[in-house]
Amino acid sequence: MKATVSDIARNCGLSTATVDRVLNNRPGASAANRQRVMEAAK
Repeated sequence: MKATVSDIARNCGLSTATVDRVLNNRPGASAANRQRVMEAAK
């Protein structure tokens, strides 16, 4: 089953907007949050 943006956000303790920024390579997320999201998305 694929993880959704909501699943990743809940798992990382972040907002869905932050997860969306990271996954779409947009500015506005810290390096630490980027790493957390990418690890959770694997």
